[in-house]
Amino acid sequence: MKIVIVGASFSGVSCAVEARKNFPNDEIVLIDKQPDIGYIPSGLSLVLKGAIPSLEDAYFINQKELEQIGITLCLDTCVTEFQLANHLLITNHGEVTFDKLVLATGSSQVPKNLDMSDKEGLTFKDKETSAVTLNKIQQSKDVIVIGAGQAGLELSDALIQAGKVVEVIETMNYPLYKYFDKDFLQPFINELKEEPSLKIYFEETINTLSEQEVIASNLKKHKGQGVPVILATSVRPNLAIFKKQLQLTTEQTIYVDKYLRTSQPDVFAIGDLIQVPSSVLPMPTYVPLINTAVQTGITCAKNLKKAIKPLQPVCQTVGTHLFGSYLGSCGLLEAESFVYPGDVASYTYEMNVSFTSKDVIRKKILYDANSFVLLGVQLLSSQPVADKINQYALMINQKMVLSNIEWQEKIYHPEFTYLKPDLYINKKRVSDDYEI
Repeated sequence: MKIVIVGASFSGVSCAVEARKNFPNDEIVLIDKQPDIGYIPSGLSLVLKGAIPSLEDAYFINQKELEQIGITLCLDTCVTEFQLANHLLITNHGEVTFDKLVLATGSSQVPKNLDMSDKEGLTFKDKETSAVTLNKIQQSKDVIVIGAGQAGLELSDALIQAGKVVEVIETMNYPLYKYFDKDFLQPFINELKEEPSLKIYFEETINTLSEQEVIASNLKKHKGQGVPVILATSVRPNLAIFKKQLQLTTEQTIYVDKYLRTSQPDVFAIGDLIQVPSSVLPMPTYVPLINTAVQTGITCAKNLKKAIKPLQPVCQTVGTHLFGSYLGSCGLLEAESFVYPGDVASYTYEMNVSFTSKDVIRKKILYDANSFVLLGVQLLSSQPVADKINQYALMINQKMVLSNIEWQEKIYHPEFTYLKPDLYINKKRVSDDYEI
């Protein structure tokens, strides 16, 4: 069998490696339009803040590693035509046939409201665009970032660490709106206001973007000539080339069943091209995260010959470190609780990170008001929270009830945990999961 995967970012590479494990005797071909493989989209931020020396170091895997396990790479190769019913791809280097095809072509960061002629912004999802953007940044003291989501704020934080003055333009009325509720995030928002090199303009939509100026919805001009403008907006899949051959969803993603199969026989879709089942909501949702891309790639590989493993619901788990604060989120937000089929309750509280530490961790817990099943958690602290949010995501996926969480075995150590019993913390039972 010949398995062809188009797109070699996290979802495509994960699918190829897992397919090699499951089908050691089959031919696996990985096609990508980039001349290299395995670039990390946040590589630019890592370079700016000195976490890695250069963009050359921003790779999670390389060509040699994949070829050593028997995966054929077709890099610098662009698929110009998908003849899915004929099991045929037309590329700039010739025709490619397939028995099974996996689409992993990803998404782009270009705002939908801008015409093609207006797209003068810089991007940073691949090494080539990151190198161009880095060069522009190095020539300017000031930088404009469009988008105050996770990618936009991580880049802004890195730019300020590199000595730049940053303006951020955001459509919503607060940052990180996809993963945090505004009320929970207010202490972090207040800290952003105190950052002298950062200015965020909320509730503004870009109307014009050119080399001379950026004009937002309130007609405010945001730059003069020569100031780099970097796009860090929400990503969406590029589906135009598939529209007449594949069934799409109303959210303009490729329809797939629980085994990642599209409406065309022997064709699968993964990563940023699809919606995925949710751990807490009754309908699928669009989650363009690396962890989701990897999960869909691995699951798809297991189902290529026979449908045996359905895609598990995802919890939309994120974690990051911004302007000195660690943030983590998983599951349902209060802002989206109107789509949950039951009643949702929440509780926000703060506690010391440990008995010996004065650092505080802020938590927001969302749960079903009748069954007390845990639905969502948000964390904010000056201490790392990635492991904690992963634990909460596991609890949500297992549909754990708050009272059962209380009974789980937990480490108690004065340097690592907060030792006061719940009697002294709060009288509300919903806060009993105080030490996880």
